[in-house]
Amino acid sequence: MSLTHRRYQLLRDFAPVHDFLTTTHSHTTLNSHLLPPFFEYAHTHPAFNHKLTHRFGLWEDQGEIVGVACYEMDGGEAFLVTDPEHAGLLPVMLLYAEKELSARQDGKHTLSVWVTDKEADKIELLLSRGYERVYREPVRVFPYSQPFLDLQPPPGFTAISLEEEDDPKKINDCL
Repeated sequence: MSLTHRRYQLLRDFAPVHDFLTTTHSHTTLNSHLLPPFFEYAHTHPAFNHKLTHRFGLWEDQGEIVGVACYEMDGGEAFLVTDPEHAGLLPVMLLYAEKELSARQDGKHTLSVWVTDKEADKIELLLSRGYERVYREPVRVFPYSQPFLDLQPPPGFTAISLEEEDDPKKINDCL
């Protein structure tokens, strides 16, 4: 094992990190809510802080990404994702996130770390470092094996595909 750590380089590393998140995705843990589409949309969102992406941390084993510490929109939050064989990196990744991804608020550093209730190793690590749960929300996964609900919009509303719209300004305003 030849582990190395380096900082994220936006143009170089976006695609490899997206691929890593895709290959490590688990329906059980949901990658601590860092799904590949979330990572992708965040990078194109107007509120995304591009100026601090150099603070994202990457851990590699023989040139392959095995761990990522990053935020979704801005500093002050962290996602810690490893492949299953490198979960032992989590304590080092948390220390890195506390240093590089935390925000300064009221004279103190703050960091929100996203986890799911299925990630006992991360929860145990966070509790041992003095973190406490301050937010919780249910995550619902709709199985595609079941038919989609036939929901109709309320009277007076319609749903259209953007492909049906031929005014680029309207599409731009919507997006």
